Amino acid sequence: MTRPADVVIIGAGVTGASIAYQLGRRGVRRVLVVERRFVGAGATGKSSALIRMHYTNAPEARLAIASFPWFTQWADLVGGSCGYVRTGFVRLVTPDKIANLRANVAMLQRLGAKTRLITAAELGSSIPQSWPTISRSPLTSRSRGTRIRSEPPQHVPSPRDR
Repeated sequence: MTRPADVVIIGAGVTGASIAYQLGRRGVRRVLVVERRFVGAGATGKSSALIRMHYTNAPEARLAIASFPWFTQWADLVGGSCGYVRTGFVRLVTPDKIANLRANVAMLQRLGAKTRLITAAELGSSIPQSWPTISRSPLTSRSRGTRIRSEPPQHVPSPRDR
């Protein structure tokens, strides 16, 4: 006997999986996720798993800022671990791009990103002495950056698993 689905989602990457999860949280019970090969087979699986707030356009920055709590509070919101590791993020620029960086950081701060400008000297004093010199750029942007460990999850909980 075939059972109809209320919603069919094409693609089991991060977007498709997230849509299915959110629909389940909102009470939709018959959600079918269709993937040609395997979960994360497309662009999601090729991601470097970098979570950052530093984007040059406001819509993408807003999305990153809004999604950040999902990673930091994964255990409470979803259950289990997503492999979140806080690492930091530094954007280096050449002197001719300083004005662009200043404008970008100001826009990100207005949107709520916790980012700030630092000098090359400040950057140099914040890294271990054993690291090689990485830049002579007069200004950088430093913000919360993270990565997700690359091991695939053994189990992706559904809202009903909670």
